[in-house]
Amino acid sequence: MLETINFKLKVITYLVMSGADQNEVEWRSQSVKGLMRWWFRAAGGRKEKEKRIFGHGGDKANASIFKVKCYPLKIKKENIEESSRIWKSLRSGEKYLGYSIKLADRKAINPDTDFYLEIKFYPLSTPEDKKIILSSFWLAINLGNFGTRARRGFGSLEICEPLQVEDFKDLKFVKNNQIKEWYKQNLLRIATLFENNLEFEVYYTTKSLVNIGEEYREYRRKFLRNERRIFGLPIKGVNEKRFGLKRFASPLIIKALREGTLLTLYTGFPDKLPESFKKTKQEVISGIRNFINELQVEKIYP
Repeated sequence: MLETINFKLKVITYLVMSGADQNEVEWRSQSVKGLMRWWFRAAGGRKEKEKRIFGHGGDKANASIFKVKCYPLKIKKENIEESSRIWKSLRSGEKYLGYSIKLADRKAINPDTDFYLEIKFYPLSTPEDKKIILSSFWLAINLGNFGTRARRGFGSLEICEPLQVEDFKDLKFVKNNQIKEWYKQNLLRIATLFENNLEFEVYYTTKSLVNIGEEYREYRRKFLRNERRIFGLPIKGVNEKRFGLKRFASPLIIKALREGTLLTLYTGFPDKLPESFKKTKQEVISGIRNFINELQVEKIYP
Protein backbone atom coordinates (compact mmCIF):
# COMPACT_ATOMS: atom_id res chain seq x y z
CA MET A 1 0.00 0.00 0.00
CA LEU A 2 1.28 3.47 -0.92
CA GLU A 3 2.09 5.92 1.84
CA THR A 4 -0.73 8.48 1.88
CA ILE A 5 -1.24 11.81 3.63
CA ASN A 6 -4.76 13.25 3.81
CA PHE A 7 -5.62 16.93 4.07
CA LYS A 8 -8.83 18.77 4.83
CA LEU A 9 -9.13 22.24 3.28
CA LYS A 10 -11.65 25.07 3.37
CA VAL A 11 -12.44 27.71 0.75
CA ILE A 12 -11.83 31.32 1.90
CA THR A 13 -12.77 33.31 -1.23
CA TYR A 14 -14.94 32.37 -4.22
CA LEU A 15 -13.28 29.68 -6.33
CA VAL A 16 -13.93 29.55 -10.08
CA MET A 17 -12.38 26.30 -11.30
CA SER A 18 -13.56 24.06 -14.15
CA GLY A 19 -12.38 21.27 -16.40
CA ALA A 20 -13.30 20.75 -20.05
CA ASP A 21 -16.89 21.77 -19.31
CA GLN A 22 -16.66 25.44 -18.34
CA ASN A 23 -20.27 25.39 -17.16
CA GLU A 24 -19.45 23.03 -14.29
CA VAL A 25 -17.20 23.60 -11.28
CA GLU A 26 -14.54 21.08 -10.26
CA TRP A 27 -11.97 20.63 -7.52
CA ARG A 28 -9.22 19.46 -9.87
CA SER A 29 -6.16 17.34 -9.04
CA GLN A 30 -4.40 18.54 -12.22
CA SER A 31 -4.72 22.16 -11.13
CA VAL A 32 -3.32 21.45 -7.67
CA LYS A 33 -0.38 19.49 -9.01
CA GLY A 34 0.29 22.15 -11.65
CA LEU A 35 0.41 24.88 -9.01
CA MET A 36 2.66 22.75 -6.82
CA ARG A 37 5.07 22.49 -9.74
CA TRP A 38 5.00 26.26 -10.26
CA TRP A 39 5.83 26.91 -6.60
CA PHE A 40 8.59 24.29 -6.74
CA ARG A 41 10.16 26.42 -9.48
CA ALA A 42 9.51 29.66 -7.59
CA ALA A 43 11.34 28.14 -4.62
CA GLY A 44 14.40 27.68 -6.84
CA GLY A 45 13.94 23.95 -7.41
CA ARG A 46 16.41 22.53 -9.90
CA LYS A 47 15.31 21.33 -13.33
CA GLU A 48 16.61 17.77 -12.99
CA LYS A 49 14.96 17.34 -9.61
CA GLU A 50 11.70 18.74 -11.02
CA LYS A 51 11.72 16.15 -13.82
CA ARG A 52 12.34 13.32 -11.39
CA ILE A 53 9.70 14.41 -8.87
CA PHE A 54 6.94 15.77 -11.12
CA GLY A 55 7.67 13.72 -14.23
CA HIS A 56 8.36 14.85 -17.80
CA GLY A 57 8.01 13.78 -21.43
CA GLY A 58 10.59 13.39 -24.18
CA ASP A 59 13.19 10.72 -24.95
CA LYS A 60 13.92 10.00 -21.31
CA ALA A 61 10.39 10.40 -20.03
CA ASN A 62 9.46 9.35 -16.52
CA ALA A 63 6.27 9.41 -14.48
CA SER A 64 5.80 11.49 -11.35
CA ILE A 65 6.85 9.88 -8.07
CA PHE A 66 3.68 11.04 -6.31
CA LYS A 67 -0.04 11.36 -6.98
CA VAL A 68 -2.61 13.98 -5.96
CA LYS A 69 -6.26 13.06 -5.56
CA CYS A 70 -8.95 15.68 -4.90
CA TYR A 71 -12.47 15.00 -3.67
CA PRO A 72 -15.40 15.36 -3.62
CA LEU A 73 -15.53 14.93 -7.39
CA LYS A 74 -19.06 16.33 -7.45
CA ILE A 75 -19.66 19.65 -5.68
CA LYS A 76 -22.99 19.93 -3.88
CA LYS A 77 -25.45 22.42 -5.37
CA GLU A 78 -25.73 24.36 -2.12
CA ASN A 79 -21.98 25.09 -2.36
CA ILE A 80 -22.22 26.56 -5.87
CA GLU A 81 -23.22 30.07 -6.89
CA GLU A 82 -23.78 31.77 -10.27
CA SER A 83 -21.18 34.43 -11.11
CA SER A 84 -23.88 37.06 -11.73
CA ARG A 85 -25.13 36.70 -8.14
CA ILE A 86 -21.59 36.65 -6.80
CA TRP A 87 -20.81 39.87 -8.62
CA LYS A 88 -23.72 41.65 -6.94
CA SER A 89 -22.46 40.58 -3.50
CA LEU A 90 -18.87 41.77 -4.02
CA ARG A 91 -17.75 45.16 -2.77
CA SER A 92 -15.95 47.74 -4.88
CA GLY A 93 -12.36 46.65 -4.16
CA GLU A 94 -13.20 42.99 -4.71
CA LYS A 95 -14.88 43.79 -8.02
CA TYR A 96 -11.78 45.59 -9.22
CA LEU A 97 -9.59 42.59 -8.42
CA GLY A 98 -12.05 40.08 -9.83
CA TYR A 99 -13.35 41.91 -12.91
CA SER A 100 -13.15 38.89 -15.25
CA ILE A 101 -15.48 36.84 -13.02
CA LYS A 102 -18.34 38.97 -14.34
CA LEU A 103 -17.14 38.56 -17.92
CA ALA A 104 -16.72 34.79 -17.65
CA ASP A 105 -20.34 34.12 -16.66
CA ARG A 106 -19.38 30.92 -14.87
CA LYS A 107 -20.28 29.23 -11.62
CA ALA A 108 -18.15 29.44 -8.50
CA ILE A 109 -17.65 27.45 -5.32
CA ASN A 110 -18.72 29.31 -2.18
CA PRO A 111 -16.47 30.28 0.75
CA ASP A 112 -16.46 27.82 3.69
CA THR A 113 -16.91 24.82 1.38
CA ASP A 114 -14.87 21.83 2.60
CA PHE A 115 -12.46 20.03 0.28
CA TYR A 116 -10.31 16.97 0.76
CA LEU A 117 -7.03 16.04 -0.83
CA GLU A 118 -4.63 13.15 -0.56
CA ILE A 119 -0.99 12.88 -1.60
CA LYS A 120 0.25 9.37 -2.36
CA PHE A 121 3.97 8.66 -2.55
CA TYR A 122 5.22 5.98 -4.92
CA PRO A 123 8.06 3.67 -3.76
CA LEU A 124 10.75 5.72 -5.57
CA SER A 125 10.07 8.71 -3.27
CA THR A 126 12.91 9.30 -0.82
CA PRO A 127 12.44 11.06 2.55
CA GLU A 128 13.91 14.24 1.00
CA ASP A 129 11.57 13.94 -2.00
CA LYS A 130 8.59 13.77 0.34
CA LYS A 131 9.69 16.94 2.11
CA ILE A 132 10.11 18.73 -1.23
CA ILE A 133 6.65 17.59 -2.37
CA LEU A 134 4.99 18.62 0.90
CA SER A 135 6.80 21.98 0.87
CA SER A 136 5.60 22.64 -2.68
CA PHE A 137 2.06 21.81 -1.55
CA TRP A 138 2.42 24.10 1.48
CA LEU A 139 3.53 26.99 -0.74
CA ALA A 140 0.73 26.40 -3.25
CA ILE A 141 -1.94 26.52 -0.53
CA ASN A 142 -0.49 29.15 1.79
CA LEU A 143 0.93 31.63 -0.73
CA GLY A 144 -1.07 30.85 -3.86
CA ASN A 145 -4.69 30.58 -4.95
CA PHE A 146 -6.61 28.53 -7.52
CA GLY A 147 -8.80 29.14 -10.56
CA THR A 148 -9.88 32.40 -12.20
CA ARG A 149 -8.26 35.59 -10.80
CA ALA A 150 -6.01 33.45 -8.61
CA ARG A 151 -3.30 36.13 -8.47
CA ARG A 152 -5.82 38.69 -7.25
CA GLY A 153 -7.11 36.92 -4.17
CA PHE A 154 -9.85 34.66 -5.54
CA GLY A 155 -9.71 30.90 -5.03
CA SER A 156 -7.93 31.20 -1.68
CA LEU A 157 -7.90 28.01 0.43
CA GLU A 158 -6.57 27.06 3.84
CA ILE A 159 -5.55 23.74 5.40
CA CYS A 160 -7.66 22.59 8.36
CA GLU A 161 -6.05 19.19 8.99
CA PRO A 162 -3.52 17.77 9.78
CA LEU A 163 -1.58 20.10 12.06
CA GLN A 164 1.67 18.42 11.03
CA VAL A 165 2.94 15.38 9.16
CA GLU A 166 4.69 12.72 11.21
CA ASP A 167 7.73 12.45 8.90
CA PHE A 168 8.05 16.23 8.50
CA LYS A 169 7.36 17.66 11.94
CA ASP A 170 9.29 20.88 11.27
CA LEU A 171 6.63 22.09 8.83
CA LYS A 172 3.29 23.19 10.31
CA PHE A 173 0.22 22.93 8.09
CA VAL A 174 -2.54 24.54 10.17
CA LYS A 175 -2.25 28.23 11.08
CA ASN A 176 -2.19 29.39 14.69
CA ASN A 177 -2.97 32.76 16.29
CA GLN A 178 0.57 34.03 15.67
CA ILE A 179 0.04 34.28 11.92
CA LYS A 180 3.12 36.35 11.02
CA GLU A 181 5.47 34.20 13.10
CA TRP A 182 3.82 31.04 11.72
CA TYR A 183 4.58 32.13 8.17
CA LYS A 184 8.11 33.27 9.02
CA GLN A 185 9.12 30.01 10.68
CA ASN A 186 7.64 27.78 7.99
CA LEU A 187 9.17 29.78 5.14
CA LEU A 188 12.58 29.63 6.82
CA ARG A 189 12.29 25.82 7.04
CA ILE A 190 11.28 25.59 3.39
CA ALA A 191 14.09 27.97 2.36
CA THR A 192 16.63 25.72 4.07
CA LEU A 193 15.25 22.70 2.22
CA PHE A 194 15.61 24.55 -1.11
CA GLU A 195 19.11 25.77 -0.24
CA ASN A 196 17.88 29.35 0.30
CA ASN A 197 16.99 29.83 -3.37
CA LEU A 198 13.41 31.05 -2.88
CA GLU A 199 12.68 33.56 -5.65
CA PHE A 200 10.01 35.64 -3.97
CA GLU A 201 9.33 38.16 -1.22
CA VAL A 202 6.39 37.81 1.17
CA TYR A 203 4.56 40.63 2.98
CA TYR A 204 1.66 40.73 5.44
CA THR A 205 -0.93 43.43 6.07
CA THR A 206 -3.97 43.55 8.32
CA LYS A 207 -5.94 45.17 5.48
CA SER A 208 -8.73 43.15 3.88
CA LEU A 209 -9.03 42.10 0.24
CA VAL A 210 -11.60 44.89 -0.20
CA ASN A 211 -9.11 47.51 1.03
CA ILE A 212 -6.30 46.05 -1.07
CA GLY A 213 -8.49 46.20 -4.17
CA GLU A 214 -9.40 49.84 -3.60
CA GLU A 215 -5.78 50.89 -3.04
CA TYR A 216 -4.58 48.79 -5.97
CA ARG A 217 -7.06 50.58 -8.24
CA GLU A 218 -5.87 54.01 -7.10
CA TYR A 219 -2.22 53.05 -7.43
CA ARG A 220 -2.63 51.74 -11.00
CA ARG A 221 -4.38 54.97 -11.99
CA LYS A 222 -1.12 56.81 -11.35
CA PHE A 223 0.32 55.06 -14.41
CA LEU A 224 -0.43 55.71 -18.05
CA ARG A 225 -2.52 52.91 -19.51
CA ASN A 226 0.34 51.31 -21.45
CA GLU A 227 2.62 51.49 -18.38
CA ARG A 228 0.30 49.34 -16.28
CA ARG A 229 1.78 46.28 -17.98
CA ILE A 230 4.14 45.85 -15.00
CA PHE A 231 1.15 44.44 -13.09
CA GLY A 232 0.63 41.71 -15.70
CA LEU A 233 -0.93 41.18 -19.12
CA PRO A 234 -3.61 38.51 -18.71
CA ILE A 235 -5.48 39.19 -21.97
CA LYS A 236 -4.33 37.10 -24.92
CA GLY A 237 -4.17 38.55 -28.44
CA VAL A 238 -4.15 42.19 -27.36
CA ASN A 239 -0.85 41.67 -25.50
CA GLU A 240 0.83 40.05 -28.48
CA LYS A 241 -0.23 42.85 -30.82
CA ARG A 242 0.79 45.69 -28.50
CA PHE A 243 3.82 44.34 -26.70
CA GLY A 244 5.00 41.23 -28.53
CA LEU A 245 3.90 39.17 -25.53
CA LYS A 246 1.31 36.42 -25.60
CA ARG A 247 0.95 36.77 -21.84
CA PHE A 248 2.84 38.22 -18.90
CA ALA A 249 1.62 36.75 -15.65
CA SER A 250 1.59 39.28 -12.85
CA PRO A 251 4.53 38.96 -10.43
CA LEU A 252 2.16 40.12 -7.66
CA ILE A 253 0.14 37.41 -5.93
CA ILE A 254 -2.51 38.54 -3.43
CA LYS A 255 -3.62 35.95 -0.87
CA ALA A 256 -6.73 36.56 1.24
CA LEU A 257 -6.50 35.20 4.79
CA ARG A 258 -9.09 34.92 7.55
CA GLU A 259 -7.46 37.95 9.10
CA GLY A 260 -5.48 40.23 6.84
CA THR A 261 -3.87 39.67 3.46
CA LEU A 262 -0.60 38.24 2.20
CA LEU A 263 1.24 39.70 -0.79
CA THR A 264 3.94 37.76 -2.61
CA LEU A 265 6.27 39.41 -5.11
CA TYR A 266 7.68 36.79 -7.49
CA THR A 267 11.15 37.84 -8.63
CA GLY A 268 12.05 34.74 -10.67
CA PHE A 269 10.60 35.81 -14.03
CA PRO A 270 13.08 36.20 -16.96
CA ASP A 271 15.77 38.85 -16.64
CA LYS A 272 15.33 39.96 -20.24
CA LEU A 273 11.87 41.13 -21.29
CA PRO A 274 10.96 41.82 -24.95
CA GLU A 275 12.05 45.29 -26.15
CA SER A 276 8.42 46.12 -26.91
CA PHE A 277 7.67 45.76 -23.19
CA LYS A 278 9.82 48.87 -22.60
CA LYS A 279 10.48 48.00 -19.00
CA THR A 280 13.42 46.28 -17.35
CA LYS A 281 12.93 43.52 -14.83
CA GLN A 282 14.11 45.83 -12.06
CA GLU A 283 11.59 48.52 -13.06
CA VAL A 284 8.79 45.95 -12.88
CA ILE A 285 9.91 44.78 -9.43
CA SER A 286 10.36 48.34 -8.15
CA GLY A 287 6.92 49.43 -9.35
CA ILE A 288 5.20 46.56 -7.56
CA ARG A 289 7.36 46.88 -4.48
CA ASN A 290 6.39 50.56 -4.21
CA PHE A 291 2.71 49.59 -4.23
CA ILE A 292 3.27 46.96 -1.55
CA ASN A 293 5.10 49.45 0.68
CA GLU A 294 2.21 51.93 0.44
CA LEU A 295 -0.02 49.33 2.14
CA GLN A 296 1.79 49.55 5.49
CA VAL A 297 2.97 45.97 5.31
CA GLU A 298 5.36 43.89 7.35
CA LYS A 299 7.92 41.89 5.45
CA ILE A 300 7.70 38.20 6.31
CA TYR A 301 10.36 36.79 3.98
CA PRO A 302 13.26 37.11 3.42
